[in-house]
This record gives sequence, structure tokens and C-alpha cells, in this order.
Amino acid sequence: MSDFNENKLDLTTPDGVKTLMASSESEREWNDNCDKVKDANGGYPSFWFPEIMLSGLATRVQENFGRNERTIQSVRDLSKRNKPGW
Repeated sequence: MSDFNENKLDLTTPDGVKTLMASSESEREWNDNCDKVKDANGGYPSFWFPEIMLSGLATRVQENFGRNERTIQSVRDLSKRNKPGW
């Protein structure tokens, strides 16, 4: 998770929601953040679709999901090359 305090975000405003959603680093965190937004608004707020979906924010954030995991896996694969029998 990012280094900001999500408790200070106003999840009833577009800026607060965009900041929270942009901080998502995995699909699980994205889904958890969606739940936080829905809890704060009694469902998805009216600005969700234009501000999150149509703006491209959802696509940009989700494109980065798994990059950390792939990097870690790549490093592990490289470390195997130094072991006998590789």
C-alpha cells in the first residue's frame, strides 16, 4: 500500500476516491478499496463511472497489477542459474 493515510481521504469526493483507487497495487487491494468507496457512499458514487472508468484511471492502475510479483519472480529465476544442475 502507498505511504499516505487513507483515513484522511474523503471517499465521498472524486479527489478522495481517485487518490485511494490510484494507490491500489493489486487486484485484491483494488477490490478492497472499491468496498471502502461503496461503504462510504452507500454504493458506487454517481461520479465513479466518469472519474474512475471513463477517465482511464482503472485501466492505468490495473495495468500495473503484478509488476512487483513478476519482478520478484524474475529475480528468483535468475538466482536459480547460480545453483548446480541448472
